[in-house]
Amino acid sequence: MILKVKTRVAAGTVFYRTEDILVSAIWNLVSQGILDFYLIRHDEPGTEIETLLDEFRGHARIRLVSKTTAPFVQGRMMTFLAQAARADGFDVFVPFDSDEFLQNATDAPPLLEQLGVLARSKDVAWLLTCKDLVQESTVDIFSEPHLLSAKFACQKRIGFAPSDSAEISHLGQRFAEPAGQKVIINLNCLPSDNDFHIYEGQHSLYVRSKSTQGRPIETLAIAHLPYRSRQNLFDRKNQARRRSAAGFGANVGTHQRVHLLASPETLNAQWRELSWVQNESGFSFATPNDAIELVADESLARVAARISEFGKQALCVEETQSWNESSSNQRFAQQIIDMAIDSENGFAGRNSLILQIRQLSFERDQLVKALLKHAPDAAEAHMRRTSSLNRLVRFASKLISNA
Repeated sequence: MILKVKTRVAAGTVFYRTEDILVSAIWNLVSQGILDFYLIRHDEPGTEIETLLDEFRGHARIRLVSKTTAPFVQGRMMTFLAQAARADGFDVFVPFDSDEFLQNATDAPPLLEQLGVLARSKDVAWLLTCKDLVQESTVDIFSEPHLLSAKFACQKRIGFAPSDSAEISHLGQRFAEPAGQKVIINLNCLPSDNDFHIYEGQHSLYVRSKSTQGRPIETLAIAHLPYRSRQNLFDRKNQARRRSAAGFGANVGTHQRVHLLASPETLNAQWRELSWVQNESGFSFATPNDAIELVADESLARVAARISEFGKQALCVEETQSWNESSSNQRFAQQIIDMAIDSENGFAGRNSLILQIRQLSFERDQLVKALLKHAPDAAEAHMRRTSSLNRLVRFASKLISNA
């Protein structure tokens, strides 16, 4: 008789005032059988946290701590979550952002079944496609029903020459490029000394300071709603300040820097660039974008239907003596403290040259600010070289990581 061992799966996220959509993202995973979560809230705890915990009490086991200082070092915090899950005996860790919705591809095996395959494999990580979806322009404040109005994905228009897109805003260009890929991690295959870290945005995994993106998987996908409402776009200024405080250079989180510098009028214009409307000719961005076409997509409709069908009535988990919210959160907080103290710069064994490159990139940004103030002509000449410098930084980082 062969005993079938159940795969233990945990998910984790770092979030800043995104409870409005985080609740839906968690329900999406709970409805697919993931019941354990590790969360870091990057802000002071508030009443909305108690509301979130109350909603999932009896449905999921949530471990939660708060980080109250300004720097938003997302990759480092996500790495600590993965390390905590591993210490608690989980096999697979699913890192996710509040606006990301993981699910199986149509007609593919269920999510948990596929993650069981990952846990039993020799793959240290799987690499999943992430697809951007666009929200309706009339949505000022997001709530769960608005998943249904985010019904278009973006793709670059065939035959559109790069030179023709010169006047497209930075944010429009963001949608013209693929949203990128994200990793899911097989905790069973990581080094015993925890010499790994998750890169910013979960785009890759570093093991012993070398990039390990993972094996591409087409039977799982992520629907990403980066701009879910007009209010969310305005809130991103606060998030951008925290990202800037982390000391990253201009080649990290470039779209957030655009929000940071924007006035309220500019943010309103940006929302029109990032949302869709219906007019006499059909569906398009509120501010027309000739480089990108909207393609009907039912990814978030599937998510909404799954959450609705699952319901929020039947209890999934019981609070046992070995796990209760209060003692679990205290133990989780202690784990984070221990890892922060024991890890070198937050990442065990991380290559120090990569950190030096990041710091030099930040210092370059400060130089540009000084030039703009005291020598604008020199600043203009420098900015013309920024694109080449960013490519050089990324190339040097890659060479060091793969050395």
